[in-house]
Amino acid sequence: MTLIQMTVSGGVFILFIVVVRALAFHRLPKGGFLALWEMAALRLLLPFTISLPFSVFAPARNLPVVGEYLAVGETSSPGTQAAGIPADTLVPAESASSAVLPMVWLAGTALIAAYFMISYVRARRRFCCSSPDTTPAVQRWLASQKLRRPLKVRQSALISSPLTYGILCPVILLPQRMERGDEAALTHILTHEYIHIRRFDSVAKLVFAAVLCVHWFNPLAWVMYVVANRDLELSCDERVIDTLGGREKAPYALTLINMEETRSRCFSPYTHFSKLAIEERIEAIMKYKKASVSALILAVVLVIGATTAFADSANPASNEQQDRQLNTEPIIDEGTLMSYVNPVDGKTYYSFDNGKTFEAMTDEEFEQRFPVPDVEWWTYEEYAAWLEQEKVNLQSMLGETGSTGGRGEFTWTQEIIDETIAMYEGILQEIKEGKMYSKSVDGDDTLMMSYDPADIAMNAEAEDTVS
Repeated sequence: MTLIQMTVSGGVFILFIVVVRALAFHRLPKGGFLALWEMAALRLLLPFTISLPFSVFAPARNLPVVGEYLAVGETSSPGTQAAGIPADTLVPAESASSAVLPMVWLAGTALIAAYFMISYVRARRRFCCSSPDTTPAVQRWLASQKLRRPLKVRQSALISSPLTYGILCPVILLPQRMERGDEAALTHILTHEYIHIRRFDSVAKLVFAAVLCVHWFNPLAWVMYVVANRDLELSCDERVIDTLGGREKAPYALTLINMEETRSRCFSPYTHFSKLAIEERIEAIMKYKKASVSALILAVVLVIGATTAFADSANPASNEQQDRQLNTEPIIDEGTLMSYVNPVDGKTYYSFDNGKTFEAMTDEEFEQRFPVPDVEWWTYEEYAAWLEQEKVNLQSMLGETGSTGGRGEFTWTQEIIDETIAMYEGILQEIKEGKMYSKSVDGDDTLMMSYDPADIAMNAEAEDTVS
């Protein structure tokens, strides 16, 4: 799967989540939206799909170079025009834009990754200037928690909002000047940060940042980064209420309001108890109700269904099936014709100028424009028998005048005869090794079409690796 295919598929997934979020924000548990964002992030980062016997979205047609037409007596050359394709559709294999665009993408990716990395390093330097928080209330809370990873609570004068950082050795960092006399509010804050740690939310934030690094050119990736981080906090608030009890909704919301907000635009690879999107969070807390069984089931079905719909691909045809399809599918030179299926209208769009312009065509229109050739293939035994007779015929032509498209008009010499026989013997050896050569194309035995099944198998394997 190419980067463009990934970003298009992931972009549609993001739009789906945004629509579902708008319609069912207060009806489904917030953890369901977070799970959808995580699945969308994987769709945008993993360059392969799950192989299923069906596909919700029709993939773009695969147009490998599987054969070439040439006149008997001529050698094939790269880029030989396929029969039925107009001669003026051939374009240069490489253009300036195709070389520049990858460099632009790489530069953008490096720039954003560097921004995130610098922000992270600066933040960790501030965190190093912290000391253990020995407040009795904090120590009592810490002693009551059970976490397999070593958990620490520290304090710092360089921050103004509680936060969490670290994955294997997590740390809850509290502002040094924060009031610790209200033990209930302190419990709210520590519980919030503890849930971030227990759910590995720091990893989720890093994944969302990675998506932005790779797909920075896609506006929907920026939408995902903002809204997914917001839903991460909302789902954490929801888990806090589940943990502390519904009666703590109002006190917890009040704690959230009273906390000083740090409005830093720098990337934070850590989670924090701040007033990010405060109105949305307070509204969600006050309207919170314990999710019903039906809501939980609906959320699970939604996550599984959406993930399956956006992550599947049809099972690739076997080599034998691909072999048989050569007589039912047009042979098209890659770089001459391109096509894709638009998931919006379901139509197939074709380009005959290397992707500069596209036009929609039905299968019937395509078949009418590019008729499917009827190909009869040589077997090794048949070609060997033909070659023995052809050697006799060639020797009898010594001294005669001949003409081919490659040589023009010439006189048959022994050297030319030997070269021709050597070429035919090379074809015979290739047939023995599995390469296919046509005996006739649409009943015309003056044209030869060839392809190597091993190339198709290699292409299919490569597509399975990157798709």
